[in-house]
Amino acid sequence: MSQGKTLIGGVKIRRQRDPEILNIGMFVTRQYRWRCRNLEERGVMNTLTSLRERHSELLGMIRDLKIMLNPEQLKVKPHAKMTHELLCALGRKLQHHLLEEDKGVYPPLLTQEDAKLKSLAWGFISGQKPLRTQFDEYHRTWLKNCDFKFTEAFLDETLEVFSMIEDRIEREKTVLLPKLEESGLFAASPA
Repeated sequence: MSQGKTLIGGVKIRRQRDPEILNIGMFVTRQYRWRCRNLEERGVMNTLTSLRERHSELLGMIRDLKIMLNPEQLKVKPHAKMTHELLCALGRKLQHHLLEEDKGVYPPLLTQEDAKLKSLAWGFISGQKPLRTQFDEYHRTWLKNCDFKFTEAFLDETLEVFSMIEDRIEREKTVLLPKLEESGLFAASPA
């Protein structure tokens, strides 16, 4: 075991046997903190480009978390804590993404004369409810008390939630985004 200390999430810890776990974690933590600040500074989602960026960011977080959810690595408390924090960050990102869609994407669609656009908006609005409900239950069950106990049941449910998020984003990419582009209601990229 190395004698050096490493900073993760503002907490000094001793390096464990596998310093790569900590090094990857520090990079991922810094990367997501920067991304969060950067997106928050830009304000409300008003273009298709920002919608695509959110998709990319959510999928990137899920991809990274799938790597981090290794039972052996989760036995290392600092790694478990960092994984927990990233799961919580994913939850905040997902909630923010859905809220921004509620504010910035669906209202303009619901006011259109085109019945297909209205129907599309209502379909995505109603499709959010199961995802939100399951993620809220997941958060209450696994993340709220900061236990950092990553059981097999937790890992299974986490992968199930990840799958729901991935499916939702895939539907948005293949169904919603093409219709939004086709409608001409939203800018595809900033001028």
